[in-house]
Amino acid sequence: MGLETHIRLVSDPTDENAITPFLGRDFTWEIAFGYLFEEKSFLSKEEWEILAPQNTDDIHGAHPTPLNQIDLASVLEKTKKYLKDNQDKLPFEIELDHDKMEKEGLSCEIIINGSRCWIQGDSNTFDVSSKVKIVNYTTAPNAVEMWVDIKDKLEIEGRTYYLRKVTRYTKYEEQINEIIDLCKQSENKNQLVYWTFR
Repeated sequence: MGLETHIRLVSDPTDENAITPFLGRDFTWEIAFGYLFEEKSFLSKEEWEILAPQNTDDIHGAHPTPLNQIDLASVLEKTKKYLKDNQDKLPFEIELDHDKMEKEGLSCEIIINGSRCWIQGDSNTFDVSSKVKIVNYTTAPNAVEMWVDIKDKLEIEGRTYYLRKVTRYTKYEEQINEIIDLCKQSENKNQLVYWTFR
């Protein structure tokens, strides 16, 4: 996919299959580079510099600059607190409630008019208020553009779908905690970390 953020102990071998938190494109842009936040004063300029991972393309095969794991963990704790305290102000996502769908034995594919569809549910990107738009994938045979009320349960063409609202705090809390835990492990081993993206 690209634009993933990676963290590893300095002593760890370079191994793309190593078990580390998966920090994809959303995390990289919204959290690590701070594009989610209009208000940035909850971190200092120096703390934003710590949070921004080093681009491995810029170092041309050399080792990245090691980062103090205590500093990174501290910045992430502040970021997590800001996400928690500002859940109602920050963007959110409306998505299928996969757990509930699977528990009810329902398919997690949205099929409308014979086409596979998806929910334009990210309020940071799309128009989401009391309604949300469902559209077809570009490869689907039939065009779909349907506005639906945001509620827990939808019935469309005889199919049942459960929705849920996901705050940015809910979306990123587990990932941030995993990074903080890894920072604590590296502190116990008295090692710095590499914090990079590519």
